Amino acid sequence: MDIKINLERLKSDIEELARFGRDPRGGITRPSFSQPDREARKRLHKRITEAGLLFRQDGAGNLFGRLGKEGRAVLVGSHIDTVINGGRFDGSIGVLAGLECLRRLCEECWHPARPLEVVSFTDEEGNLVGDFLGSRAFAGLLNKEEIEKGMTSFGRPLKDVLAGSEFSRESILGTNEEEPDVEAFLELHIEQGATLDTEDVPIGIVERIAGKNYRWCSFLGQADHGGTTPLELRHDAFLAVADFALKGTQLVATKHYGSMITFGKVNVHPGSFSVVPGEVDFSLDFRSSSPEILKALELEPERLSTVQPSGVAVGPMQSELAESLGLAGRPLVVTGGHDQACCALGVGLTRPGLAMVSTGTAEVVEVALGSPALNQTLYQGNISIYAHVVAGLYLSMTLNHSGGLLLRWFRDTFCQEEIRQAQASGQDAYDLILRDASPEPSSLLVLPHFAGSGTPWFDTTSKGAILGLTFSTDRTDLAKAVLEGLTYELRVNLDLLKEGQVTIDELRAIGGGARSDLWLQLKADITGIPVVAPTITEAACWGAALLAGAGAGIFADAAQAAEEMLHLECRFEPDPERAAQYAQRFSLYREMYPAVRDLQKRM
Repeated sequence: MDIKINLERLKSDIEELARFGRDPRGGITRPSFSQPDREARKRLHKRITEAGLLFRQDGAGNLFGRLGKEGRAVLVGSHIDTVINGGRFDGSIGVLAGLECLRRLCEECWHPARPLEVVSFTDEEGNLVGDFLGSRAFAGLLNKEEIEKGMTSFGRPLKDVLAGSEFSRESILGTNEEEPDVEAFLELHIEQGATLDTEDVPIGIVERIAGKNYRWCSFLGQADHGGTTPLELRHDAFLAVADFALKGTQLVATKHYGSMITFGKVNVHPGSFSVVPGEVDFSLDFRSSSPEILKALELEPERLSTVQPSGVAVGPMQSELAESLGLAGRPLVVTGGHDQACCALGVGLTRPGLAMVSTGTAEVVEVALGSPALNQTLYQGNISIYAHVVAGLYLSMTLNHSGGLLLRWFRDTFCQEEIRQAQASGQDAYDLILRDASPEPSSLLVLPHFAGSGTPWFDTTSKGAILGLTFSTDRTDLAKAVLEGLTYELRVNLDLLKEGQVTIDELRAIGGGARSDLWLQLKADITGIPVVAPTITEAACWGAALLAGAGAGIFADAAQAAEEMLHLECRFEPDPERAAQYAQRFSLYREMYPAVRDLQKRM
C-alpha cells in the first residue's frame, strides 16, 4: 500500500504550533510548563484526538497518541518545548511528522501488526533540571535528589515551576519505575548544523551520539577602577576567560577534530562599565564520541556504547531477540563491518595494494591501504577512506549507484521474452540477452547515471543518457552498451585513484557481475587491468562469516583464514587490440557527462 502524507496539512500544523511562544526578539521561546507550552500541549492534545488516536499523558507530562491495541509499541516523536529563541522545526517536526503519519494510517483504515505511538517528551531541551526530563522519566532513569532539590535554568526551584501546573515532583518521579515496553523508537529531527545542507544531502542517519559534559566554571581576578588601573597591573577575569575560550577552541579543533566545545553563557561581575571584571562565571559544554577524551572529562562510560574492532565477540544475544528470530539458545553476537569491507575480506584484500570490484546492485571498488591516503585529488573526487575490518589496514572506496541495477532495469523493461525462456529452460536471462553480443566495442555510448552519479561527481541531478541510436540498433546492442557504460564509469574512478597515488595492479571481481565472462573481459579491456574471479563471488557473506568465526574462536585470525581459503579461478587479461579501440571510445565517454550536465539540470 502506497500511503503518502498530506504535506500541506503538516505545514499547517507546524505553522500553528509555531504561534505558541513566538518571541518578539526572534524565534520561539516555549520552555516546558510555561504558558506558551501549556497552550501548545492543549493544541497537540486536540490534534491527536481528532486524528482518532488513543490519547494519554503520564506523570511527567509526556503526551502520547496510540494507534493499535496492546503490545510492544513502535514509538515515533520528539518534543515541542524549545530553548530561548528556538526554531520552529527543532523537536516539533519529529512530533508533528509522526502525528501526520499515524493520522494518514487512520484515514486509510490501516491496522498495524504492532501498536504505533506518537510521543512528545517533556523538557528535552533541559530548561528545567538536567537534560531530557520527560524521556528519562519515561525510561525510569530519574535522579530523585535532582528532582526534589534541583534548580531550573531560570533560577527558580523546580517545585515552584510545577506549582502552576497539574504536575508535581511526586508525579514525575512516579512516571515509570521500570524499563518501558517499547519495540523501537524513531525520531525525525532537523539538522542542527550545516553539514547536510552544505553538501546538498537531503537526509542523514545518526551513526553515533556524542557524550555531553558540561560545567559551570569561574575565573577569579580582582575588581579595579577601569579609568585609573594600568593594564599591566590588572587581574582581569574576563581576559582570562577570553584567552581560555580561544585556546580551548583551538585545542579541540586541532587535536580532537570532531569534538565540540561551546562557551554559551558568560556572567561578568560586578558587571559595570567602568570596573575591571573581578569574577567571570561561564558555561563550558564539551561533546565528543571519543572514549579517551570523555574519560579525561570524567564522563561515565556507560553513557556510550562500547566500540569494538571487527570480529570481536561482544556477548550472547538477548533471549527475547533470539526467540523472535527463531534461534535456539542465545547465539554469540560478534562485531561485523561495512558490507564492502566484508567483501574486501572475503575476497582476500588482506595486504596493501590488493583491490576488488564488486558488481551488485551498485558497483564499488575497494583498495586496501597500509595508511589513509589523504590528498586533494581523492578529496575532490569524493573518495571515501575508512578503516578496514582487517586491523591496521584502510580502504579507499569508489561508488557507482547504478551498477547491476541498470542491467536489471534493462532486462525487466525490454526483455520479457528472454525472461520467459530463462524460466522455462533454467538458463540465466542475462546470458540469453547477451548471447549474440560482439566482443568488439559497440557504436553506442551509455551514461549510466540512472540514479544520479556516484564518485567522483556525486551529482544527484544527473540522469542517464544514450547516444548513437539508429534504426539498426537492437536490444543486444543496447545491452552490450549498458555494460560498456558501466565499465567506462568504472575506469573514470580507477583513473582518479591512480591520479591520487593509489596503485592497482589487479582487480578481484565479486558479486553477480562476476558470473559473466563477457563482462569480466570487458572490464579488463576497458580498464587495462587484469581481472580475476574467485570461487566464492558472494564475498560479503563470506567475509562476515569469517569475522563471526574469528569472534567465536573457530579461526585464530580472520585475515589469515581468508588468505588460506581464497581460490582465484579465472583470469582475464586485457586484449591489446580491443583495449586500444576502447581507449578511443573512452575518450569520447569522458566528454559525455560534461556535455549533457547543464541540459539535464534544466530538465
